[in-house]
Amino acid sequence: VYHPDMTLHEGNPSHPERPGRLQGIWDMFRKSGVVDFCQRIDSREITEQECLHVHTKSHYREVANLPVLRLFGETIDRWFDCGDMYWNEFTSRAARLSAGSLIEITEKVVSGELQSGFAVIRPPGHHAGSAKAEGFCWLNNVAIAVRHAQRSLGVEKVLVLDWDVHHGNGTQGIFYDDDSVLYMSLHRYSSGFYPGSGAASEVGSRGTSAEGFTVNIPWSSPGMGPSEYMEAFRSIVLPI
Repeated sequence: VYHPDMTLHEGNPSHPERPGRLQGIWDMFRKSGVVDFCQRIDSREITEQECLHVHTKSHYREVANLPVLRLFGETIDRWFDCGDMYWNEFTSRAARLSAGSLIEITEKVVSGELQSGFAVIRPPGHHAGSAKAEGFCWLNNVAIAVRHAQRSLGVEKVLVLDWDVHHGNGTQGIFYDDDSVLYMSLHRYSSGFYPGSGAASEVGSRGTSAEGFTVNIPWSSPGMGPSEYMEAFRSIVLPI
């Protein structure tokens, strides 16, 4: 699943989370022939009700109505920057397309129509909390897809495996008290490295049934490669 409108969300062109990341993945898939062997799924925007399975109503409406300064019908600036978030006139649609596209592919896989799926989507989501946009993430795409699978598709238990270099603090927080979702994350964890969460001691809400359903594998230094990841999967991820 992929939609070019998600590349219209942009800010500083030198920013690492930029349209070229998405376009680069899609171009690689096309040139290598991967797309020819896959079934293309239509994208769509998420609905408010679907979003409310994870996010607060005020947060959804904030994302759906991001302010864009206009003068005589023209956008004055191409983008606006606020801390670790940026947006332009296309960001709201891109965020809703990102989450809605993941729901679409989740439905195809859960129904058995497809064996697996790959969502080429942005903005990303794993730093976004239920009531907060953070770390270039507006809506928590994966958390929304998980809740949709559970509440609308009859799925009981879900594993979320996150191996981004940064810890998915938003996703962890959403499911920290929930023993129906096992959240596992491999990430760098050291002083001053964003977002500062994801210690091995963070295992889910202690003293409840959710204890043990958060599993963090924190790397204390940069430079971890295939050997380290294969060992982590062999000795921790796969046994669990």
